[in-house]
Amino acid sequence: MCNKIIHLTISKRRYGGGVYGSYISKLSGIETEALIETNSSNKFVKLLQFIINLYRFSIKHKRATVIRNLDGCFFMKKSQKNIVVFHHHHPVKSNKLIALYQKFVYWNFLKKFSKFDKVVVVSRYWQKHFEELGYFNTELIYNPFDINLYRKRRDNTFNDFLMKYSLDPHKPIVYIGNPQIEKGADIAYEALKDLDIQMVSTGIKHIDLPVIHLELSFDEYITLLQISTISVLMSRINEGWNRVALESILCGTPVVGSGKGGMKELLVGAKQYICEEPKKLREIVVEVLKKPVVDEYSMEYAYSFSLERFNRAWEELLYEDKR
Repeated sequence: MCNKIIHLTISKRRYGGGVYGSYISKLSGIETEALIETNSSNKFVKLLQFIINLYRFSIKHKRATVIRNLDGCFFMKKSQKNIVVFHHHHPVKSNKLIALYQKFVYWNFLKKFSKFDKVVVVSRYWQKHFEELGYFNTELIYNPFDINLYRKRRDNTFNDFLMKYSLDPHKPIVYIGNPQIEKGADIAYEALKDLDIQMVSTGIKHIDLPVIHLELSFDEYITLLQISTISVLMSRINEGWNRVALESILCGTPVVGSGKGGMKELLVGAKQYICEEPKKLREIVVEVLKKPVVDEYSMEYAYSFSLERFNRAWEELLYEDKR
């Protein structure tokens, strides 16, 4: 019988899969163990520490229930109960070595798929993807959202934000996400650059675009989403889900997105706007700007992805053999 439930983590990132993992770590009865502790910027040093710590962990915890991500699917023991969290797979194109590593990790994951006790996916898209490959030991547990964090701010908060970042209160704000090729910020810019709008990006910056780029705290980021007229998220990758899209809806901001991967399920479910062809983006955005409203149905859909739903699903998965 497994004595402990341990969540293996690698990165402390607070977006995408990192946010999902942080909520797993907050579950009752979960221990969290970090595999990379160094602050070194050297990727080889980090990889070496990761491999050593993962090997040591597997020797030390032979009888544990282990929650892993794709990187952690090595040195597994038959005596362990292994649960893998899968978000999405899309090797980066900007770095050949990293892309090669990501492909290797995914190959290893598929090779061992049938040996996992369960693979947790975050959208129907990826669950269907694995079923088509002949793998059925999956569990769909959606991304969680702390609904209270998205409650509407006061007007003076909006005014202060606009003044702080020199934004025009009389011109529509279009949020285009992270300025990265993978996230399609360049697609949004090229399609919308001649409109009388303010395009804003945030977060990790990989490409330079002539838009307003802001480095924000999480609270300010939510304020931005709430004062934005529309979010345009033209991701090129097959998303696991898309936290920004659902956060936008929670903030009452309509979304136009590419619908790649799991994002399509989200946009269809929330009755938002899918633009699969970049050449049609401008036309769709212009129409949405005429009436940028998120209706009650869409809000209720977004509210359904609560922490309570997430916690209940994980508790049922982790303790199903004890019921």
